[in-house]
Amino acid sequence: MKKSYKRLFQVMAISLLGTMSYGQFYIIGEGLQPMDVSLDGTVVGSQGGKNQWLWSPSQPTVNMGGITTGSLIGNVVISDNGSRIAGYMNNPQNNLNEMASYDKNTATWTYHGGLGQSQDGLNSSTWGVSADGSTLVGYGILSNTVTRAIKWTTENGIENLGSLFPEKSTRANGISADKSVVVGFQDLASGQRAATYWKNGVQTVINNAQGAATLGEANRVSGDGKVIVDIDGIYPFVYTEESGYQSITHELSSNFYRGGAADVTADGKKVVGFFRNFPGSPYGGDGFIWSQTGGLVNLNTYVSSFGIDLGNYTLALPLAISGDGTKIVGVARTPDFKTYGFMVDLTTYLATGNTSAKSDI
Repeated sequence: MKKSYKRLFQVMAISLLGTMSYGQFYIIGEGLQPMDVSLDGTVVGSQGGKNQWLWSPSQPTVNMGGITTGSLIGNVVISDNGSRIAGYMNNPQNNLNEMASYDKNTATWTYHGGLGQSQDGLNSSTWGVSADGSTLVGYGILSNTVTRAIKWTTENGIENLGSLFPEKSTRANGISADKSVVVGFQDLASGQRAATYWKNGVQTVINNAQGAATLGEANRVSGDGKVIVDIDGIYPFVYTEESGYQSITHELSSNFYRGGAADVTADGKKVVGFFRNFPGSPYGGDGFIWSQTGGLVNLNTYVSSFGIDLGNYTLALPLAISGDGTKIVGVARTPDFKTYGFMVDLTTYLATGNTSAKSDI
């Protein structure tokens, strides 16, 4: 009975949250963490490490269900075309949390299994989805100490993407629209984590400008599989096979002020991410948007340059940008350090060129 009351409270907590709109700037709700956004502005995310939800400007927040054992591990994601929503749910048939897809029409989940092993109630988890929704990526449990990057499709089910070191773990975080490139991390023989990618099934560890393994992980990849982004210790990075590794630097970059790249547009031209004090709250920093031509721009400055009023909100932790670059979602904070899920919709401005922005990002 105690669990039933707790579950009821979680459902009410989401259903009672009101959306506030400031033109093209939307505050979705307090304590919500948007994780992904489709081209039409449907946003998906989590609340409190338990509940998963979806929202759009024309639809109130919908609770897609909560984890009954443990906490959310992985991402809640939506394809660019909105055809697939996926996350991490408890499968009632085996009582294991695993990679799963959500059907908006029936409000039900379909479970996708794993690699045949489990640990601490976990079977597999979702971290990324292809633009057309046909392919999910994440990781599955291989043994008590090792995970493997996996790929799921309707046709082939779960596929093990492997590891360069059999006794070390891997995870897949994202996949290109053409599905030729999967990105994620590889634990090295030293135990350190390095960014890696699988191109047409062949795995490569990304090296930094000094020729050493990029210590961190690769988070997202452009639609054509050419531009890979995420974090390397202190710096966000951009990598292509043609140009190699490039750090995104901030004037305050140091061991105690670090950044990460969260997402990249389909054409590879825009990157969103954050810089913040380290150690410290993930919501205590500032978001950014970056391009080769425009460089690094504070996200509040960028959005405000379109004439959009952000009020007293700081766009602290952007977590996704739509494939066409028109929508950005993440977590904003207020001066009293309350956190809110947000979406910025720049469709009108980027489509018409009606902007006073001083950058060509």
